[in-house]
Formats: sequence, C-alpha cells, structure tokens
Amino acid sequence: MMDTQKYVDGLFSGYEETPALTDFKEELRSNLDDRIANLIKKGMSEQTAFAKATTELGDVSVLADEISFKKKKEVFSEVYLKTKNYMKLWQKIGYTLAGGLMALGIIISLLAYFASGDIVAGLGVLIVFFIVPVCGFVFLGLTQETARNIPMNWKRALIYVAAVGVILFGLVVFAILFFEENGVDRTLASIGSLIPFVLPGSVVLAFFAPYRKEQA
Repeated sequence: MMDTQKYVDGLFSGYEETPALTDFKEELRSNLDDRIANLIKKGMSEQTAFAKATTELGDVSVLADEISFKKKKEVFSEVYLKTKNYMKLWQKIGYTLAGGLMALGIIISLLAYFASGDIVAGLGVLIVFFIVPVCGFVFLGLTQETARNIPMNWKRALIYVAAVGVILFGLVVFAILFFEENGVDRTLASIGSLIPFVLPGSVVLAFFAPYRKEQA
C-alpha cells in the first residue's frame, strides 16, 4: 500500500505540531487506509484507489487551521488570561494607578506643548508622568505570579526598576537638550547626557539578565 503517513504529513507540513493536530492526522491516516483498502476490494488498483481516496478528502487545511487556532487560544488563555487568578488586590490597584498616571501625563504633556508652543515644556512633564508609571509597570510585571512563572524577588525587581528609570530619564534629558540647545553644540550636549544615564542603566540590565522561574 502507498505511504499514506507521508501523504498526510505533507498536507500539514506548514503547521505547528500539536497534540490535537497529531491526533487528527492519525485519525485521518487511518480513515484513508480504510478507504483505500475498500476501493481495492472493489477492483481498483492500489494507485487508482489512493488517488480517488485522497481526492475525496477535500480541503482538510480548513479544519487544520481551526485546530491550530483553538490550540493557540488555549495556550494564550493558560499563560495570560489566568494571570487574574494570581493577581493580588494591591497589584490591581497598582496597574490602575500606573495606567491612570501615564494617561494623565500624556494629556498634560500635550496641553503644555500646545499652550506654550514649546516642545521642551511637554517633554519636561514626561519626567514624572511617564517615567514613574513605566517603572511601576516594570515592577508589577516582574513581581506578579502567573500560571507559568513565579514572581521575582522584589529586591531584584527594584534593581530593574532603577535601571529602567535611569535609562528613561537619560532619554528624556537627551530629548530636552536636543530641542532646547541651539547650534552645533546641542548635538554634543544631548548625546553627552546619555553617558551618565543610559550607559550605566544598560550595563545593569545586561548584568542582571532578567529571568522568571517556571512553576513546578
């Protein structure tokens, strides 16, 4: 009998192998073998029976797409949606406050810019209303337990928060100096502001490479 396993594998060569897809392929191969055997009993040659049986399958890729989508949805729910089961009240409050502060900062920054016509005024607002909530999101994200990972120690998380805060502060200062200074010196002054902030912050992040331990 012709290699139906190879034929079925070829149909789904572009799909991620999942338990659901593996079961479907095995069932499809078994049905294909049975159909070919029945056609041969009716007098068809093996090659003709194989061609007829495979033609009868139709477009199985549609079903494979549905299986793949369901599996991805299942994995997404397991990893992300179930985090609500592990989120404590103070973390929910923290996310809400950080998001509200960031939204408020964006609004105030835009108002400051349009009111004064000076982009530096808008950038100055970001030092507090953008850097602080971003650092809050970093801390909350690292110390939050999920369905897959255990929370990071809060002391280690604070190191990341400090590094991210310093880097963001350096980037905002860079932007302020770039738009505030006049002449050729503004480029040198703005780039120079990156050295004491972005460089050490990046070194700290690189040294303390982020990790999250998986749940047992």
